[in-house]
Amino acid sequence: MLFERLISSESISNRISRKSDINFHQKVMSNLDIEDARKNLPISSNNEIKDKTIESLARLSFELKDKMPRYQTIIGDDASGRLIALYLREQINEKRTRLRKKPVQTYFLRGGKSLTFEEKDAVKNFISQRKDQFGKTLLVTELISSGNGIYNLFRELTDQKVDCDLASLVVLDGFFANSLDPEDYDEKVVSELKKRLMYGTHCYLPMEVFYQKNYNGVRKRPITNNNGFLAHAEKFHEDQKGINRIRYGIRNIARSVSKLI
Repeated sequence: MLFERLISSESISNRISRKSDINFHQKVMSNLDIEDARKNLPISSNNEIKDKTIESLARLSFELKDKMPRYQTIIGDDASGRLIALYLREQINEKRTRLRKKPVQTYFLRGGKSLTFEEKDAVKNFISQRKDQFGKTLLVTELISSGNGIYNLFRELTDQKVDCDLASLVVLDGFFANSLDPEDYDEKVVSELKKRLMYGTHCYLPMEVFYQKNYNGVRKRPITNNNGFLAHAEKFHEDQKGINRIRYGIRNIARSVSKLI
């Protein structure tokens, strides 16, 4: 079933500084080959979904373009943020290569509000062991609704003094409605999260693409190895050909957009 969830663009623009809509459409969307980009999204046959997804990806890149060469590490919110992280990695590496900088490091960590204590501890330890090598970091997710899901991961990074920005393909109205309970969430952390947030759209439609779990290649569930709980999701190869196809398509879209930003 096709549905679209919209919120007031004015309510968002009052809270988050954004680049000009006119410049974005003139410089990027008017020059992007939409027909070719559609072919790289084999998940859906609906052009409305494809077009909004492509526009949202391009807008996220446009918002990030000036900062891209600075990022030394990407942390993707596992599991559904993987494709967005891979999309941005392609563009960040392209810009870093031009400047003869090293490729960006990429990690995937389990986010969400329902992690067990053991899973949270695994994430904390993972960050603690590697934070000195992170440098400027971009935390990437696919959707922010209330903010509950991404809060814990962002807070863990900032608590451990990681210089971290946040990128989300979609941001919905709940996040801007101050829906986080002050008794459970530090207002200073929430304020910093909003300050460091860049996003693609306030429309739910792209989630029709990115919430098809078979194409992320991983799934969340409590998993362990000999050393205890893991900080990332479990690999899941139900349709490896499909996974490879969508990743290839996402990289192609990333390259096409990168030429225009």
